[in-house]
Amino acid sequence: MKQCCLSLVILLLLTGFCWYTTHRVEVVCAETSGLLEQAETHIVLGDYDGAESCITRANGIWENHRLLLGMALRHTESDEVDLNFPGLLAACRQRDRQEFQLRNRTLIASLRQLSAMEQPYSYNIL
Repeated sequence: MKQCCLSLVILLLLTGFCWYTTHRVEVVCAETSGLLEQAETHIVLGDYDGAESCITRANGIWENHRLLLGMALRHTESDEVDLNFPGLLAACRQRDRQEFQLRNRTLIASLRQLSAMEQPYSYNIL
């Protein structure tokens, strides 16, 4: 009986940890993509400095959660996001609106896909 209870406690702890990491990945991806959407609004208005500030904050949020993201995501998935930030920042500094929008929308789509991949949908489990 003791072993059964211990197994149940371990299962509950693992389930709780999985729920927590799924929730945190969703929050981090939502915050990061929200800032990138704000950056695009700044670009449309011609405020390149404001857009650069938003990109820097978004990158900071992503970097501050590197340990959690390293545990919860595959490295190839998080590396894709890491590699897109420098090019996005460069397009912003060059004031190339079309290149910026292309890179920004690609990065936002990647973040949304990462968040969706971590959700417990039947097609993610099976």
